[in-house]
Amino acid sequence: MTGWPITLPGPVRALPGRMRALPGRVRSLPGKLRALPAEQVQRRCAVLAIIAAVLAAALGVTGALLRSDNETLVDAGKTSELTDRLRGPLTQVLSYDYADLDNAHKAARGLFTGAAVRQYDALFGRIRDTAQSKRLIVTTIVRNLGVVSLHGDRAELLALVDQQIMSGSTQQRSGTAQLRLSAQRDPGGSWKITELGVL
Repeated sequence: MTGWPITLPGPVRALPGRMRALPGRVRSLPGKLRALPAEQVQRRCAVLAIIAAVLAAALGVTGALLRSDNETLVDAGKTSELTDRLRGPLTQVLSYDYADLDNAHKAARGLFTGAAVRQYDALFGRIRDTAQSKRLIVTTIVRNLGVVSLHGDRAELLALVDQQIMSGSTQQRSGTAQLRLSAQRDPGGSWKITELGVL
């Protein structure tokens, strides 16, 4: 019983010294608080530096695109000529009347070449039976035709088309389709679609 009461006074006597040390620690807090704005400024400067680096990289990519051989970016006249050449024939090929399906098929032979011929024939084979049995008349309008890339005699395009579909004499509905096109200019100067895909 004598050990327990005797050992207490040591820690108790040490408390006043620890308490006297507190004011010094408290007095040091303002210095730490005053240091915070500088640290925040440093962090913000680091963030701004990262943003500047990203912007510089983006401008570098843009510059590289402008220096590339993609004529879409630098030759608006040639790009417009390409879309003007393809818009009419594409409209004719994608419009058809169940009573004269051969007209659309002949137009396709003048517009498509290579893989696009096979792709169109596979699609038209399904259309022919449905068109005749349901007496379909499809009128197509090429709403937008954009050139994604143009390199010499080769081009990649995206087309957005609207279709009005009449079935029989009364039923009518509309639809929209997106097409991916690859085109190539032949030796005679005519543009032909070499690949056709529905997105």
